[in-house]
Amino acid sequence: MKKQEIDHILVKMLDYHRDVSDLNFTVGKPMQVESAGELIPVDIKPQFKTLSPFQTEILALNLINQDRRLTKTLLTEGSCDLSYSLPGKARFRINIFSQGGNLSIVLRKLESKIPTIQERNLPETMYQIATEKNGLVFITGATGSGKTICTLTSTLEYALENNKKIVYTTRTNAQQRQVILELREIRDKMKDGKDKIFGVGIQGRANMCILARDDPDFASGTAEELSKLCSNEKKKAKATKKGKDQGCIYYRNFIGNKEKVDRILEWAKEDIPTAEEFIEYCGRKKICPYELNKLLVRETSLIIVPYIYVFDMMIRNMLFDWLSVPEEDVILVVDEAHNLPNYIRDLFSAQLSVWMLNSCVSEAEAYFVQQIRVVPGTKAAMV
Repeated sequence: MKKQEIDHILVKMLDYHRDVSDLNFTVGKPMQVESAGELIPVDIKPQFKTLSPFQTEILALNLINQDRRLTKTLLTEGSCDLSYSLPGKARFRINIFSQGGNLSIVLRKLESKIPTIQERNLPETMYQIATEKNGLVFITGATGSGKTICTLTSTLEYALENNKKIVYTTRTNAQQRQVILELREIRDKMKDGKDKIFGVGIQGRANMCILARDDPDFASGTAEELSKLCSNEKKKAKATKKGKDQGCIYYRNFIGNKEKVDRILEWAKEDIPTAEEFIEYCGRKKICPYELNKLLVRETSLIIVPYIYVFDMMIRNMLFDWLSVPEEDVILVVDEAHNLPNYIRDLFSAQLSVWMLNSCVSEAEAYFVQQIRVVPGTKAAMV
């Protein structure tokens, strides 16, 4: 199937009904468009009464267009996300996923051009709001309405013009991946200044430490334990003498192979990988992704991090040390902000489990006191 044939099908589906939001390809069903929440079968020529597994697979593979990264993600994870454009007509965010042993495809229609504040004839105060140093700006809308790409487009333009950095916080790794995909799309559409656009996705040490991830004992460790492990391994690697390798091999290669480090940094700037892709690539090259990210964040204008990197004070201070910029030069974006109150409440709440309380009682009985009684109506213990 050629690109012209795919484009022909997509155009016909878009024009079949007004206000189309999604295009759907599912085995055993006809091609369908979604409008106002209703799925509508599409009657086009040549006619497809029901789609076969072969037809949806061929369409999916042509949309992926021999991209090895997407192909591997689809095979290993069961789904992949990508973008597609019909020049002058529409843009799509595409999800290809396995369902009942067959591939299904959903194309979410996006705006083909992000209008400026002036083109929208919005009041000048809208621009002034974006430049305020205090307060919060809420951007709301339905799923797929373009909140992420609108936010990225406007903040990137301002950040590049005013030498600012954007710290984009997400609740999940899936949301972080989506930001990277949108950033790739933005850069692909740019005519000038593409070399200035790249972003870095950072995850926790549990995901980014390849040494810990590959060892079952280390992988189950707490953040504090992993931090101590990393510190000890780095000390041993720095103390390595010729002919006697010790410490983390990934960190040894980071400090001992500048040429490899530079090549990976250039690759990351060119490809804008997701955090998962970056970790996998560094794993193949036997070099530490965590340390490489520290170098990348100094150069990029966009850093995508989990909530905890901003809302935990100790981790935030560490992040700003990496960025080497004061807080007033950072634009903070909080994705899925309606989750923030519960997240902050949990983050700053001290929790004692029943198991911890029972352990305290057992230790007290064994080593300290002879008599412990439970306060009536509670699970609290009194000596």
